[in-house]
Amino acid sequence: MSGLSAAAKQPLYALGENDIALWVVHLAAVQPAMIAGTQTLSATELAAASRYRSAAQQAAFLQRRVALRALLAGYLGAPAEELQFTENEFGKPALHTPPALGGWHLTPHIAPRWP
Repeated sequence: MSGLSAAAKQPLYALGENDIALWVVHLAAVQPAMIAGTQTLSATELAAASRYRSAAQQAAFLQRRVALRALLAGYLGAPAEELQFTENEFGKPALHTPPALGGWHLTPHIAPRWP
């Protein structure tokens, strides 16, 4: 993502310098968009999904990553498939951002099913 493609557009969301955004995504709501959204995932993400033992866990991982990419693309005004991630020493995703965009810190959390 060192250079956003010409397909980049105006961000849908904006954060100030010291803002924090909290999103709650119900994975059941992501299901219809997931099939098309998996086209935005990297080979590394698809390989990570395949390491889960059950099909349900694989699907949940894919749903989380599709949702994460869609949300971040909305903030950056970039195509979701162009976002690049690294992982920290604990396996948590980190967004690789150009210096001009500043640092982004992600803290994905899997919570028990909410009502």
